[in-house]
Amino acid sequence: NTSLQQLDLFNNQIGDVGATAIAAALPHNTSLQQLLIRGSKNPIGDAGAAALFAGLEHNTTLTFLDLDICPIRTLG
Repeated sequence: NTSLQQLDLFNNQIGDVGATAIAAALPHNTSLQQLLIRGSKNPIGDAGAAALFAGLEHNTTLTFLDLDICPIRTLG
């Protein structure tokens, strides 16, 4: 997709596996600017967060990532 600019996955039960799948697409993203994965029903933990952050290393398009209320803790 070359036109999607915002993806809102609020409370869509996106966990570590889903976050890892999203992360794999981030380096190839050429249009998505805002990714909203917030919500208490998105049980993204440390593993999913680490995958997302790794996917962002080679992404120059995304300007906003919202992980508010996700149960991410401090990575060790």
